[in-house]
Amino acid sequence: MKTREILRNFGIALLGWLLSGAGAFLAFWLQFFGSEKTDSCDSSGLLLSWYWDVNLLFYGLGAVLSLVCFTVFWRLMLRRTLLNLLPLKKGWIVLWILLGLLALFIHFMLFFLGMMMTITFLDSPNPEWTVGFSFVYIGYAVILMLWDSIRTLRNQKYENN
Repeated sequence: MKTREILRNFGIALLGWLLSGAGAFLAFWLQFFGSEKTDSCDSSGLLLSWYWDVNLLFYGLGAVLSLVCFTVFWRLMLRRTLLNLLPLKKGWIVLWILLGLLALFIHFMLFFLGMMMTITFLDSPNPEWTVGFSFVYIGYAVILMLWDSIRTLRNQKYENN
C-alpha cells in the first residue's frame, strides 16, 4: 500500500474520530439537559457545592444516542480504516491504536465538559451514579472495537480457506 493510501486511511480515521466525538459530545450534553438545581448543598469544603437533579428521561436518551452515534461511526468509517491497515506492518496498527486511545480519552473528557455545560464545575449531579456513564461509554467502545475486529478477521480467514 502506498504512503498516500495510508495517509488517506489515517485522515478518514481522524475524521471519523472527530465526528464521533462531536456526536458523543452533543449526546453527553443532552444527558444532563433539563437538570434542576436543588435546595441542598454540600458546605464541607471551602466552596459551596450544589446538587442538581438529573432529568432521567434526557439522561437515558442521551446515553442511548451516544452509544448509537459511536456504533454508527465505527461501522461506517473507523472499522474500515483499521481493517485496511491490518495487512501492513504492525507499526501502522500501533499508530492507529494510539490515535484511537487518544480519541477515546478525549471522548471521556467531553463527557465531563458536556456535564459541566449544564451543571457547573463544582456542583454534583443527583443521583451520583450518573457520572459513571463515562466509564460505560469507554468500555462499550473498546469492547465493540475488539469484538467487531476479531469477528471480521475470523470471517475473512474462513472465507480465504
